[in-house]
Amino acid sequence: MATSRAIVYVGQMGADTFTQALNGVLYTEDQIGFMADRILWTEGQIGVMADRIVYVVELSQFNTIKAMYMVMNMSFMGMDSMMNNMFKYAISVNPVSYIPWLSRNGYANPPYPNTYYGKE
Repeated sequence: MATSRAIVYVGQMGADTFTQALNGVLYTEDQIGFMADRILWTEGQIGVMADRIVYVVELSQFNTIKAMYMVMNMSFMGMDSMMNNMFKYAISVNPVSYIPWLSRNGYANPPYPNTYYGKE
């Protein structure tokens, strides 16, 4: 399991912050509807994390999806007064080994990095 050192903020503003920090994409509850064809897990299977974070997606320099991670664990880190008192979570992610919509486009086996690091 890869462990992220990034601090993830919940909410749309947090998604923007996460994108800038990790050069990735954060899907939150508000965005699940638009990504319905890419979601592999239902809300029941994700459990308590379904209303917070679903997937972490790493993008290559050419803006193509290189690897996708599913959030496995979240630790509450407190509130950040600099981000309008949004909740902060430390996350652990695991690469998704089989993504049907990626294999249809020729990305069946993307190289997964062992650790997903953010900016310190």
